[in-house]
Amino acid sequence: MSSNPVILITGANTGLGFETVRSLCQSPKAYTIIIGGRSIDKANAAAKKAQTEFPESPSVLKTVQVDIEDDKSITQAFEYVSTEYGRVDVLVNNAGGLFDRQLASGNMTMRELWDKSWSVNTTGTQIFTHTFVPLLLKSSDPRLLFIASGTSTLEGSEDTVLPMNISPPKGWPKEPSSFGFGAYRSSKSGMNMMMREWTRILKEDGVKVWAISPGFLATGLGGNPDMNKKMGAEDPTLGAKFVRDVIEGARDDQVGKVVRRAVSNDPLLAHNRPMIAIRMASKIVDMSNFTSKFRAQKIGSHESTTRVTKRPRLVCNQCQKSKLRCDRGQPCGSCIKKDEAAACTYQRPTGTRTDINHNVMAEDKLLHLESLVKQLMQNQALPLSGNDTISTNTASPHERISGLTETVDGPRGEQLESARYIGSTHWSAILEDIHELKVTLGGRLDVDKYTGTSIYQSPAPSGELIFGSSNDFSLQHILSEYLPPKVEADRLLSTYFQGETYIIPFLHTYHFQRQYRKFWDGPTSVNPLWLSILFSVCYIASLIRGATTNSPHRSDNNLILGHSIFLTAAGKCLVLGEYHRPQQFTVEALALYAHCKNMRSLDPSRETGAILGMVVRMAYEMGYHRDPDYFGSFTVFEGEMRRRFWAACKQMDLMISFQLGLPSNIVIDHCDTRSPRNLLDSDFDEESETLPASRSEEATKLLWFIVKERQIPSFSKVCKNALSFNKMSEAEIMQLDNEIWEMYATIPDVLRTRPISDSIADPPFLIMTRLYIDFIHLKSLCVLHREYMARGNAFSTKSCVDAGEKLVSQFIDMYKEFSIGGQLYAERWMLTNFTMHDFLLGVMVLCLVLHTRWKRDAQSSEIDIATESRILTLLEQSHTICVEKSKESRDTLRVSHAVRLTLNRAKTPNAPRDNASEAPRADTIAASNFPTSVSDTPQLHPEHDSSSPWNGYIHSDESNFGMLDPFNFISNVDNMDWSVFDPPI
Repeated sequence: MSSNPVILITGANTGLGFETVRSLCQSPKAYTIIIGGRSIDKANAAAKKAQTEFPESPSVLKTVQVDIEDDKSITQAFEYVSTEYGRVDVLVNNAGGLFDRQLASGNMTMRELWDKSWSVNTTGTQIFTHTFVPLLLKSSDPRLLFIASGTSTLEGSEDTVLPMNISPPKGWPKEPSSFGFGAYRSSKSGMNMMMREWTRILKEDGVKVWAISPGFLATGLGGNPDMNKKMGAEDPTLGAKFVRDVIEGARDDQVGKVVRRAVSNDPLLAHNRPMIAIRMASKIVDMSNFTSKFRAQKIGSHESTTRVTKRPRLVCNQCQKSKLRCDRGQPCGSCIKKDEAAACTYQRPTGTRTDINHNVMAEDKLLHLESLVKQLMQNQALPLSGNDTISTNTASPHERISGLTETVDGPRGEQLESARYIGSTHWSAILEDIHELKVTLGGRLDVDKYTGTSIYQSPAPSGELIFGSSNDFSLQHILSEYLPPKVEADRLLSTYFQGETYIIPFLHTYHFQRQYRKFWDGPTSVNPLWLSILFSVCYIASLIRGATTNSPHRSDNNLILGHSIFLTAAGKCLVLGEYHRPQQFTVEALALYAHCKNMRSLDPSRETGAILGMVVRMAYEMGYHRDPDYFGSFTVFEGEMRRRFWAACKQMDLMISFQLGLPSNIVIDHCDTRSPRNLLDSDFDEESETLPASRSEEATKLLWFIVKERQIPSFSKVCKNALSFNKMSEAEIMQLDNEIWEMYATIPDVLRTRPISDSIADPPFLIMTRLYIDFIHLKSLCVLHREYMARGNAFSTKSCVDAGEKLVSQFIDMYKEFSIGGQLYAERWMLTNFTMHDFLLGVMVLCLVLHTRWKRDAQSSEIDIATESRILTLLEQSHTICVEKSKESRDTLRVSHAVRLTLNRAKTPNAPRDNASEAPRADTIAASNFPTSVSDTPQLHPEHDSSSPWNGYIHSDESNFGMLDPFNFISNVDNMDWSVFDPPI
């Protein structure tokens, strides 16, 4: 029996069915996908093809022979699935056929056509579904999908813009092509009603049922895929992605309905909507020139009212030439049948010379417009060229920059700081759940009085270089001023590429080195954007080399600032190369520059967030969000490097947005770029004609990056929920929690965290990457459950305690090894603001855990005295680290105060309360007698079974725990009176 959800798809060896299999293989979720096909050989071939294409997919592919027109075949398939898997979680009725063209070609009689259409699309689907329902009912979340058609709606049949809805000329008999797709459309309409019946029948059994209209896709259904493309059909991967979304719950609010994918070209149409609109406009222009005998004529008109206008010919030129009956479609059915759709044209109407001139002129303009639209659609992803920016500011570049700097960093900048929006993924949002700290942090802050440490000082204001102008420097100036001697540059690149540390995935070792050698052959002819990449690499290499050879008396902050010359040069090269235009090296250079900027501080970088926003927007414009197999014309090497870049871009965007408490710029549902393969740079290069198979779970320098890429979808959902005003239901929270743990189970053993004492033989970088991956898992749990723990939920409390303790304890162990002589001393530069933010988040979660316990008596609290003792020990160690890093990080300074208050609260017998002005006295921790809170509050859902992890979900004081106001936390930390809450000890 499979522990993964079992998905059975009929007709899955080709067309939309196979694309759905491919889409599910790209999902981070693990499925058992059963490919159903009339031919078992073709089903096995499809499974092998998908497995080869997605070797790292967590899903398992199986096959079964089934012909939905053969009852015996259906029964045998049922017995096989029942024996092997015991259930079906998702049943996708995809098998179907369009046979209407067989009538026009003479291969079928009308009875054969209609019998066949209903047998496959309706009757066979009904019998197959009826047979497999018992297996569906054994699922905990059964889903039943019918692949419908946008052509099958009654409302759509009234749209006469569609060629298939145009009435043929009067007379009998009609041409076979006049009957269009009647058999197919009616059988699919029958399927829609069949879906409604199954919705009614299985409603009380909890089965979710849909009919899915994926849009007009370029599959082999009923004809030639290439011809369908000419008619406006879209890539079938888009429809498959839509089916997968329904399977994974995106349309659970539309159960029992025909759900239709929103597309730019209406799926009802066998043409592109813009083209039809243009052709309709052409008809309107022609009609405006017609004169009816009932229309009033202008006085003085010399035009005869009895003039007879010759009726325009309504037959296309090809049908006229072949003497065939034309259905007046554009293109008509006869031309489609003969594969001559491109040659289907109509004669212009005749009339007076003036009428003809007007009509020809209008039609020519419309045809020109149509050609422009087609050209735009074909070339929409090509990069723009030229500089279309027009400036109306006559001030000099220096005047504009300096004026901006004064405005942002002066009083106005302080006002913006106090009003800054930060969502609930930021560590400080947890203070909203700790009412004691939130109320206390309202006065004036006198740090030196209690800590004896110096207050964090912001860096001196300086304008961001890349937002300036290149008028003050040239390429020659940059080369002479910033480029180190070749020997020194060689050493820096050697440090970067030959070291054990893997850093940037989208720089190919051998490809970049060839570019580097070519650069030294003629430095003055270099592309400034590529030169920016070189300077950024030098900056990173200087940090690595400095960390391994740096004097212990020199601070890490000085180490970073000491190599800023390379970063300055990289910024100037970006400006000189006009980074704002989509072109070669633009997004790579800008993303690498943002990465370097982010390494300069332990606090989240707003500059990096702004720059990365430009990177994302430009990458979208250049099509990086589309997989190279479906978009553009790229070599194997270029395609894989684009996948690496987009994966890095997604990770940076999500992590930086998470730090800043803001929504990410990238919407994962809008992307179909596949994850890169686990390959060494030596495995492929520019000359590669085919991409080698992935190295599976082999511990390469890229493996941790790929595993991190797998974690992005679930982590993105957690962030989206945390920032959303529409909170998830209990079932949805549990589902996402399960998804997080399922993803954790796919992490290879080599990247699983273990005590540092057990990693003495492991490379330092491997230790760090293990922690990076584990921190994503742990902070996902913390952010997902934090709000519900604050409300008193037992399951969320345990999840937060376990994740918070593990995250903080692992960071403490890691931090100890950063000291001189430690196992990670040479890698201490890898303590980035990403890792520091995760640590602060974990610390604040532990503070919340204690305050949650203190609001309830010890008997009713889910947090026992042993857990509290462990957390206090971790917080004491964390406070020491925060104090040490407070000179380098403003956030760390602020968290150190919150931790100190929490520790003092635990030691103080008479501490203030959240819940009442006359709170009872709290004894010391040793006595374990904590204040009573809302222990008798009724449960949110008392009808839930007691075994449910969500039983005991308590309505606590919403003013203290439930209301998250992202605009109101420690916004004025420098003016707070900590002594109000923290009496001198």
